[in-house]
Amino acid sequence: MCMLNWVPPKDIFKVFFAMSVYTVY
Repeated sequence: MCMLNWVPPKDIFKVFFAMSVYTVY
């Protein structure tokens, strides 16, 4: 989750979605 520190606000949704999918699979 530490990577969120450098993720741009506009990409936060992409990261959240990617992490959600990664968690599901």
